[in-house]
Amino acid sequence: MIQGSTANNILPGGLPPFCGTFENPEWFRFVAGQSEVTFALSTGACAYNEGVEIAFYNGCNELIACFEGPNLSLNEQVSGLIPGREYLVVIDGYNGDLCDYLFHFTSTAMTTAPVPNGTGV
Repeated sequence: MIQGSTANNILPGGLPPFCGTFENPEWFRFVAGQSEVTFALSTGACAYNEGVEIAFYNGCNELIACFEGPNLSLNEQVSGLIPGREYLVVIDGYNGDLCDYLFHFTSTAMTTAPVPNGTGV
């Protein structure tokens, strides 16, 4: 489980396409163990009561799934993954909101747990 925050994140340059706009993204990477993963995301303590948005990318920064909307709380599935391939996850404040969040995969369909991707993209 990852407990994080969209506050104090730096907006790097050269970002890939997104379903919304990046304001304060936090990036993680994981290696898929199966062709689909199920995850849960919940937010709390949002400064502007907007929540977060989340997206998944393959290793070539191609958007493969995106979920956005105010006060987002999810239990969703992402499919079409290739086992053994590295993927990126980004969690960003919706409309620039500053939120605490909990994110975790509810399936065991990975070979490595999500780890911070310190370089951004």
